Amino acid sequence: MRILKRWFSRHKPAPVAPQAVTATTPSLLSKLEHSSLFDADWYLTHNPDVAAAGMNAALHYLHHGAIEGRVPCPGFDEDYYLSQLKAPNGYASAFLHYVAEGENAGLKPYRTWSNTPWWWQLPANPALQSDIAALLQRLHQHRAVMVVIPVFNAVKELERCVQALSVYHSGVAKVILVDDASPDEAVSQFLAKLKVNPWFYCVKNASNLGFSGAVNRGMALAAEFDSSADVVLLNSDTEVTAGWLRQLRYAAYSADNIATVTPVSNNAGAFSVPQAGDNAIPDAFDINRFSRICAQGGSNDYPQVPTGHGFCLYIRRVALDALGYFDAEAFPRGYGEENDFCMRAQRAGWLHLIAPRAFVYHQRSASFGADKTTLLAQGRQIIDQRYPEYTGLVRSAFSAEPIINMRKRAALLAALPVKQALQIRPRVLFVISTRSGGTPQTNQDLMQALAAQLECFVLHSDSSTVTLQHYAEGIYTDLQQHRLIEPVQAVSHVSTEYDTVVAGWLLQWAIELVHVRHLAWHSLGLLQVVKTLDLPLVHSFHDFYTLCPSVKLLDENNTYCAASCTSSTGQCKHELWPVDAFSTLKHNQVYDWQQLFAKQLKLCDAFVTTNSQAKALILDKYPQLNATPFSVIEHGRDFNRWESLACMPAAGEKIRILCPGNISVAKGLALIAELADVYADTLEIHILGKVSNELVLPANVVQHGGYAREQFLTYVSAIKPHCGAVLSVWPETWCHTLTELWAAGVPVIGLPFGAVAQRINQHGGGWIVPGGSIGNLAEVVLHQVATSWKQKQQAVLNWQQQYGKQQTCRNMALQYLSLYKSVMLTIKS
Repeated sequence: MRILKRWFSRHKPAPVAPQAVTATTPSLLSKLEHSSLFDADWYLTHNPDVAAAGMNAALHYLHHGAIEGRVPCPGFDEDYYLSQLKAPNGYASAFLHYVAEGENAGLKPYRTWSNTPWWWQLPANPALQSDIAALLQRLHQHRAVMVVIPVFNAVKELERCVQALSVYHSGVAKVILVDDASPDEAVSQFLAKLKVNPWFYCVKNASNLGFSGAVNRGMALAAEFDSSADVVLLNSDTEVTAGWLRQLRYAAYSADNIATVTPVSNNAGAFSVPQAGDNAIPDAFDINRFSRICAQGGSNDYPQVPTGHGFCLYIRRVALDALGYFDAEAFPRGYGEENDFCMRAQRAGWLHLIAPRAFVYHQRSASFGADKTTLLAQGRQIIDQRYPEYTGLVRSAFSAEPIINMRKRAALLAALPVKQALQIRPRVLFVISTRSGGTPQTNQDLMQALAAQLECFVLHSDSSTVTLQHYAEGIYTDLQQHRLIEPVQAVSHVSTEYDTVVAGWLLQWAIELVHVRHLAWHSLGLLQVVKTLDLPLVHSFHDFYTLCPSVKLLDENNTYCAASCTSSTGQCKHELWPVDAFSTLKHNQVYDWQQLFAKQLKLCDAFVTTNSQAKALILDKYPQLNATPFSVIEHGRDFNRWESLACMPAAGEKIRILCPGNISVAKGLALIAELADVYADTLEIHILGKVSNELVLPANVVQHGGYAREQFLTYVSAIKPHCGAVLSVWPETWCHTLTELWAAGVPVIGLPFGAVAQRINQHGGGWIVPGGSIGNLAEVVLHQVATSWKQKQQAVLNWQQQYGKQQTCRNMALQYLSLYKSVMLTIKS
């Protein structure tokens, strides 16, 4: 398992020729080949030109790859390594220095955790045994579940049961409560309050039918509401927990012939963990934290048993239809009715499973009190008469290895010390595409700010390799990786193989919510997978990829199209996918694209973007999404300090303009080039960031190259700009460089659309160019900057002290937590 701070964005070097490399450095080559980090297979996979040339991976990296900036392996953190020494001492790359000298010197190739996750030292869990593709198909076909609760007195326990169901009700279509003529009037009063909620359906028997009769009436009512619905029989002295029903359904549909599934509990006889019988919740846990550790770390096996347990019994509708209901005549007051049903099912070829990852708390026998012993004896006598094999089957099943292993693993979990137990949090999966740029950086800011509430995972795809990572303390850890036999293609945007693999990871790691930050290179089937597994699904819009693969909605002439193709006939440039991914994008495939995304986006539970204009455009093109909650949450940023680094222009002085970011034509490169060329005598333009090769810039444009976040203020201090400029010719959804400029105290020039204009208008920290033409841009730069500089710079300083201090990463995280809770992620401290 490798630990990563991040993966590097790899250059696309020209294919290598297959000629032999004659000059070698035998000792360094040998060290490279035997390095614990260098991965020859990985290197060849991610450098297909090297593989095609038939070259030795280590030899190629030593003589070519290191110089070309190719990534040697997924586990080396160059930034962190270099922070441990002043320079790589003449080696072509930091990694070669590590191989030659650093490893022996004790230098670390990557960061390590200060606190290892609680699951890190657990014994390996056997892989999921389910056929994931078949499981998905079964779950998709059978979705409705009704909960039936027989009620007899014990109103306090009933109140706790209903409260827990109200919190953890995801996947439940309706709760049917059958009051079996309780003499305690408090029961009727409590149920009367529930009737105002249509999700609860309460009935009262005219006379006492007994436990089995009440259950049968409830199951019959469930069939009247939905004849295809499965049923969960739930005792009124239970408390369900996070993900309980999902885990039961996963087990119930792991095969076609499953009749019942029973969760584990603290107090459910042989179905209890860690020990059979009555278990106290371990001191380091509360009920919900213990249920969550069972879901996240419990056994992946589903032990097969001859009977389920009626305290919480998931029964598939097909089994009920085939076998009928409980035998209320033989077992009127319970204790034996579920055993009889299960034995009838077993003789008919059905199976019964335990779901070790589903935990339901049970107080036990609150309705029967002292009658329990008598009822048990009576029920057992009938069972033994009807099924002489019952005792032997029970002994064999509950002493078998699957149950023993289930208990051992539960015991390990229960014995965790308090410090580790407190690490147990809901798991959220963030889906990203690129590994560099604003979206993954903001996602990392969010994950860091959520660390106290959530355990964060990241799903990445480059269309051919899918990777699942864990994120904590600034460190990315590879957990799973799969190379697709057939990569995801742009036009179809789906891969059944991808869907199946990722579904298995969602199950294995007990993910509780999926937040899609970007879908490029992922299968669109992911959204259906998430909903089939009954997980909350949030989708962000950080650009306009869902409307058009051009991402920025610029046509072939760099004219903004608002996701409706302009009249010209040239082909638009699309980002992210190979050049030949689309044959006729404009006027043709783009509309198929929009129909495809519109269908899949309807599956989401909530949407979020960073400004109201982006939201309006999305809803204009996808009006069917209007019924789905759609939040606007602005990006937060944390700054160690605020600065005032801009200088007021002096008379006769050249205006110094700072343009930060990776600048392309879409980011205003043509405007910068023309402005610099026409007004070379009066302007000095600085570009801080990488510059595309689309245009040749005039010599008076100063290019400073790329920069890291922490270097920004140092560069600004040295440049001493009068103003900044963000000249994107498309409506950006946010713009981190605008935030960085304001944090440095620099007022900003922007074009009249998107988040840039919206933010400048809102806070007053700069100038908007009317119409966005080069003439109007020159007017703003040459006249307005000088005349209104003090006013705009003061507005920037006001922003720093007010909004800038408020919209931190923590503030952003709190807004996302509220959103997650609204779509059923249950978060408790």
